[in-house]
Formats: sequence, structure tokens, C-alpha cells
Amino acid sequence: MVELKDLMELARRIKDKDLRKKVIDIIKHPSLSNNNLIVSPLKCEESPASVSWHHVERGGLLKHTYAVTMMCISVAEQLEKVYGFEIDKDSLIAAALVHDTGKLWTMKKSKAGWE
Repeated sequence: MVELKDLMELARRIKDKDLRKKVIDIIKHPSLSNNNLIVSPLKCEESPASVSWHHVERGGLLKHTYAVTMMCISVAEQLEKVYGFEIDKDSLIAAALVHDTGKLWTMKKSKAGWE
């Protein structure tokens, strides 16, 4: 089972200190503000990645985010090896880790499941 600490371990691979701190802050404390009103999201550990397509279970968003990040790293490493150019893995890892953060505000639990 994927846990929040697994995402933190991936975030620690980001070499740029400022970017790493921002990503870790987003993962640990996601927040949105609108006219000084802070809206609390679902906890990442509780949220599915989708309501009907993939990783619909509790914690599915963690599992999906971990998988996407690992695939991005793997593809980048292969591209570097095969084609000999450098990929900005800091930006790649950061983007993969936060790419679905907004879902924490859009998912809602109902009696019938997730919507």
C-alpha cells in the first residue's frame, strides 16, 4: 500500500531546495484560498484518483500519484540513456507529484460512493 511517506521520499529526490520545499508543502498541507477564505480539501490518504475510472478506492490518489511519478522518472532515465540528453528531473518529479492535487477539492463522498 502506498502511503504519504512514499510521496515524500520521491519529493526528496528534487535537488532544487526551493522547489523541493514547495512540493513537500503542497503534499503535506494542500490549500486553496479565495478572497481570504481557506477551503479545506479531502485528505490525500482518503481520496480516490477518480470517481469511476481508475484507483477509485480510498487512497487511490496516493497510489496513482506514486505510479505516475515513478513512470515519469523511469521514462526520463531511459531517454537520457538512449538519446544522451539531460532531462530536468526536478521539474518532472515536481509536476508528477502535484499534477492531481486539485482533485482533493472536487471529490465528494456520498452514500452511493464517490462523485
